[in-house]
Amino acid sequence: AAREPHPPSPVFVAVTSEPQTAEGAADAVERAVRADVEAFGLREPLLRRPSPGWALSDVTPALHAVLDGAAVGGRWDVSSLVALDGLVDEKLRAGLLSLLHGPSWPPEKGADP
Repeated sequence: AAREPHPPSPVFVAVTSEPQTAEGAADAVERAVRADVEAFGLREPLLRRPSPGWALSDVTPALHAVLDGAAVGGRWDVSSLVALDGLVDEKLRAGLLSLLHGPSWPPEKGADP
């Protein structure tokens, strides 16, 4: 029987001045992740309830792209991406663009590819 590939998992690579044990490296990774979570406000909900006037019926698929494909466990499996219009309001959209590009980025330009 064909073996399933390992599920993808994050990889953390760092240069250290001294050798690390597996436990020491795991602790260092945990500290680094915790520091980023606190520094950047990660793992916090962006929005708890929809903006007034927003309706799910306003959301439309703008793009569905199939990125790759492979036979996995006897079946064909693909990775795909769906882009949705209308999912976030203009305020959140502008905030996300500012987060990605800096506060001086004009939101009307959209994302910089």
